[in-house]
Amino acid sequence: MPFSQVSALSKITNWNVKVVIDATNHFTADFNLIDTGGKASSEIVQDHLLGARLFKAFNTLYSKILAEDPNAHPDFD
Repeated sequence: MPFSQVSALSKITNWNVKVVIDATNHFTADFNLIDTGGKASSEIVQDHLLGARLFKAFNTLYSKILAEDPNAHPDFD
């Protein structure tokens, strides 16, 4: 699921005590960083899944991103 669609999850079910694996990355489809206002992306996911037991896993950045000069993206702390 694209990170931009995470807010739609809050209406799907009662997330209380459900286990959720967060595999999102906070990037647009063209790999621009989404501003999270200083929060970790998982904090934003957790905000939409109240009561869920959230675990961050399986993040994937495509090899073309990993191959780039890390200094080319100063926002990626």
